[in-house]
Amino acid sequence: MPRAQKPYTEVTSRHLLRRTGDLENVGASISQGQMDIHVIHGLRLKSKEEREAVLREALGKELLLELPEGQTLAMKADLSL
Repeated sequence: MPRAQKPYTEVTSRHLLRRTGDLENVGASISQGQMDIHVIHGLRLKSKEEREAVLREALGKELLLELPEGQTLAMKADLSL
């Protein structure tokens, strides 16, 4: 397994891509091809603030859920709000 010599803030974007590929290869080998499930589980283990920070960094913006007006009313009725 490769070991990082520098933190991600000090490497080039090309090197980050190589690291990402290494992580995918190792993850795929230990998870029998189901790395996404392990990523989701890892996110669930983090606090709400940490999850929001990870998603904000990944998306480059706040994560907002937009629902059409009719659906929000139906959801409120279903939830007795």
